[in-house]
Amino acid sequence: MWMLSPHRTIPAVFTCTLALRVVMILLESTEKRRILVPQHKGYSMEVTSGTFSRSVFFWLTSLFVNGYRNILRLDDLYPLDPELASGPIYRKLAEAWDKVPDKTVPGALFNTWLRTFAGPMSAAIVPKLFQIAFNYAQPFLIEEAIRLASQPQTQPYNNRGFGLIGAYALVYTGIAVSTGQYDWRNQRASSITRGSTTALVYRKALRLDLTSPNVSPSGALTLVGTDTETISQGITQLHEVWGGLLEIGIGIYLIYRQLGAACAMPVALVFGMRTYWILQVA
Repeated sequence: MWMLSPHRTIPAVFTCTLALRVVMILLESTEKRRILVPQHKGYSMEVTSGTFSRSVFFWLTSLFVNGYRNILRLDDLYPLDPELASGPIYRKLAEAWDKVPDKTVPGALFNTWLRTFAGPMSAAIVPKLFQIAFNYAQPFLIEEAIRLASQPQTQPYNNRGFGLIGAYALVYTGIAVSTGQYDWRNQRASSITRGSTTALVYRKALRLDLTSPNVSPSGALTLVGTDTETISQGITQLHEVWGGLLEIGIGIYLIYRQLGAACAMPVALVFGMRTYWILQVA
């Protein structure tokens, strides 16, 4: 507003209002661990940290410093977030699984897990969207920087240049924060998958009739050791599926803005190579 308006009253009021809001956000985001009631003092730093501390993972600083100075022991690690504890998430999944009428349907366990933990699973959607938006803001920044550099210098202080510097800082800070938040929430969903399904497999193993010739006691260990880990790693890739499709669409549109109908050539090339690869495998 300081750049656009010749008057100073409205920009000054807006700046004061913005400053007060920033102060309120900082006060609200300040860690309040020291004033917690006794029953909540045992919570992890991850739970009690403020918004900014969790956004940039500043709450891990004390652990890193301790690990730099000393050899970390188990007691030095932060307490586990109650939302990741195996007991509660196992009971939640077990209750939903017991209500499934036909457990032999393909994908029954996966669909039950998605319905049960839809909240933690969908928590990574917003950071993923911000990550895509910030990534694809870079071509526009480069285009604007080239356009600005090609113009003659007409004034001692170029407001557009200062605005472009701020835009670059915002975009690359946003990329770092959104990527960190996306990976963090993805790993939380993966941990929930591992904790809930492993306990469910153990419950099933304890109820097996070992005298039956169709029962393999070592099968449960395979599920816990290998298959559960594979599933938990696959959970982290679910958002990459729709995110990749969205990025492809945006990328094709950006190419179309520059080249027109020629944007169809890379798409045709990709589909052609994919078809050839499938035919070779088949």
